[in-house]
Amino acid sequence: MIFSDSSIGFVIGVFLIAIVCWWLRSRIESNPDPFWLSLTFFAFAGQFIRFAEATVRVISTQKTFHGYGKMFLLVASGGILAVVQTFVMNGHVQMTKRHYTKLLAPHLKSESLRLLWTDVLLRVTNVDLHPGGYKWLRKMFPYNEEPKKRSRQLAFSALSREGTISDGAATKSLEDSEATLLESTKTSTQPITEDLLIVTDTWGRAAYWWSYVVLCILSWALFLVSMTISQ
Repeated sequence: MIFSDSSIGFVIGVFLIAIVCWWLRSRIESNPDPFWLSLTFFAFAGQFIRFAEATVRVISTQKTFHGYGKMFLLVASGGILAVVQTFVMNGHVQMTKRHYTKLLAPHLKSESLRLLWTDVLLRVTNVDLHPGGYKWLRKMFPYNEEPKKRSRQLAFSALSREGTISDGAATKSLEDSEATLLESTKTSTQPITEDLLIVTDTWGRAAYWWSYVVLCILSWALFLVSMTISQ
């Protein structure tokens, strides 16, 4: 593969924008978006922009060029990969939901409360396809804690009396509805801890993780091939 200077600059620019946008959102939000998912979408966006530029060239000159058809197939493939990536993420969301529901079952008898707390935990922690996978980012960005570990700490604090109750009236209401989970775990044979918020299905989690990473790599490969064709 031979790239022109403009193509190299375009690819590097898209990559840097993806990194910076992810970093900014992670600084604003308590829990960063999935890193490789963000890269996948930016790869497809860059590929689509280059295809759109080629389409404008074809329309303006009223003449196609060698490889334009291949570019169309590549951008269509990139779109399919982006859609498949969303299905992979949704699969892990469902796996995480099942894990939280099972974790809360011994402590909450009410199904509606289990569903409520499952949603609360999922919103705080999001999904963690690879526990500890963001540690390398601490060398690049000044995080006090590994991002996913920090989100688990926030979720765990939400389960405690101090994290969910602000006054006496709320205390009585939540106690009546069994929503103060930390108290109920004191007498439990398996109390809820921060580490238990990690999905225990390691095989399923690994399968989703590798699918997630491979799809991102394939998306960038399609982007690079499109860049060589469009030159």
